[in-house]
Amino acid sequence: MLPELPLWEGVVRMLVAGTLAGLIGLERERSDQEAGLRTHILVAGGACLFMIVGVYGWSDFTFNQRIGAIVDPSRVASYVVAGIGFLGGGAIIKYGPNIKGLTTAASVWVTAAIGVAVGVGMYALALATTLLVLFSLWPLRTIARRLGLRGADLRRLVVEVDGGGAVGTVVAAVEDTGATVELIRVADEAETRTVELVLGEVVDARTGALLEAVASLASVKAVEWAR
Repeated sequence: MLPELPLWEGVVRMLVAGTLAGLIGLERERSDQEAGLRTHILVAGGACLFMIVGVYGWSDFTFNQRIGAIVDPSRVASYVVAGIGFLGGGAIIKYGPNIKGLTTAASVWVTAAIGVAVGVGMYALALATTLLVLFSLWPLRTIARRLGLRGADLRRLVVEVDGGGAVGTVVAAVEDTGATVELIRVADEAETRTVELVLGEVVDARTGALLEAVASLASVKAVEWAR
């Protein structure tokens, strides 16, 4: 006899999965990551629904044992794990010698696991995992940095200048504010040149002055932070 799930309980599980994923997504959103609140909610909601359908979606069907039909919910979980790898891989980007997005990719991956857990009714385990993820994303990072176990986060400044704008002028304006330039990328397209600067540690109180210094250059069309 296959298990049944009332509609209201299925809706509750979807809401719980979305709420737990939203907490993780908010932290990623606060860190200006591309995979933020909406992405994490969608991942957890989709994983939860897959598990609900895989476990409870066949209760109205009668299978003839002679045809060898087997309902195995564990297969659904395995396909969720495999499928989420493509989405997580899209969050990983290489900037020169640096790899960015590994933490966000991992958060998307574990969010899918939380959705799977909620989908089969393991609320306590899903909540405990969410708390562990939040601890690792925020307090643990701060603790590691204060203990000297983690270097400063690099930040990216994207500047659009006129086609003939000098890159050296932009770099000089950035370094005049006390920031260090770790990597420079230049891309020319039509009449616009995009300069991407990977900077070392930038004190938050200095970010406004840095943007003003670059924006005040005559050749600069637009400037923004990207992480």
